[in-house]
Formats: sequence, C-alpha cells, structure tokens
Amino acid sequence: MSGLSLVFDTPQLAQDYEVRSAERQFRHGQRLIAELGVRAGERVLDIGSGTGLLAEHVAGTVGPTGRVLGIDPLPLRVEIAQRKGHLPESLRVQAVEDIKRELEAFRTPEGIRLEGKRLFAIAHKPASH
Repeated sequence: MSGLSLVFDTPQLAQDYEVRSAERQFRHGQRLIAELGVRAGERVLDIGSGTGLLAEHVAGTVGPTGRVLGIDPLPLRVEIAQRKGHLPESLRVQAVEDIKRELEAFRTPEGIRLEGKRLFAIAHKPASH
C-alpha cells in the first residue's frame, strides 16, 4: 500500500504547493464554502489546510466574530501559513499535534460543546494526477 509520506517534504515542495493549490484546489474550496453557507460568526476547522489559502478565505467569511482553525501534518506548510503577516485574528493555522489544545476550548464534561453554533470541518484530499 502506498501513501503520502510526511517525511520527504522540503521547503521547495511546500512553496510549490502554495502556488499550485492557489489554482484549482482553492477555487473548489471557495465553491464548497459557498455551498455550505458558512456565515459570519461561525467556526470552521480546516483539516489539511496546507499553507492556509482556503483558511484565510474562510476567515474573511466568518469575520471577527467567527473562528477558523487550520491544521496540517506538514510543518513546512504550516510555517508558510504562519509567516503571512496579514492574517486576521480569527484565523490560526498550526501543526496537527497542537490541535488538542485548541479543541479544549470547546470541551465540557459532556464532550465537545458548541453552544448551538455550527462547526464545519473541511478535510482536504490530495488530488490524484
């Protein structure tokens, strides 16, 4: 069984991903967000956010009263997202291992609680070539 290796990512591959995903993958993500009807004030978990292009777009949609958390297993792509100096306060992109701390903000003794709000989880799937 072959799979995506997380070991062989390089700065050049991460930067190439930033450029390539800005084309087709980003457009599909924008369409998905529109179809889901994501609104201001809502919370979105972007799983496999890469360099944060779609997460940044969603942060503009949910505005300052919403929240977007982008996570990715590839640290070099997370670094690219975090280096973008113009990201809104409502957006965080971080490594997968850091997600546990973020989810604790929603946890109650009964489990994850969103206080009647919707939480969207958008999972990215690598494109097949």
